[in-house]
Amino acid sequence: MPSPSETEVRPASRLPSKQPPVTSLEPARSVAQRLGRSVRTIERWVKAGILPPPMQVRGRNLHRAGVMPTADDARKATASEAAAERAKHDEVTGDHA
Repeated sequence: MPSPSETEVRPASRLPSKQPPVTSLEPARSVAQRLGRSVRTIERWVKAGILPPPMQVRGRNLHRAGVMPTADDARKATASEAAAERAKHDEVTGDHA
């Protein structure tokens, strides 16, 4: 005969969680404002691995509050974006230094 502890059913709230609880989430717009960048830049940084990907909650992409790129990654991303903008400008204007 099983002991009472073996047959005891745990309430759902006490089941172990697969992921750590997230206390606060924010949309990309808030992340962009906090970092002084555009939402599109935040999306590019996620794609490049500079920022962690957002979580989907009820169909919305939300980042963990306070997410920050490392300083080196942000500098590299900003430099590569500037180089891409210069190349695009040169292509349009025909300027080639």
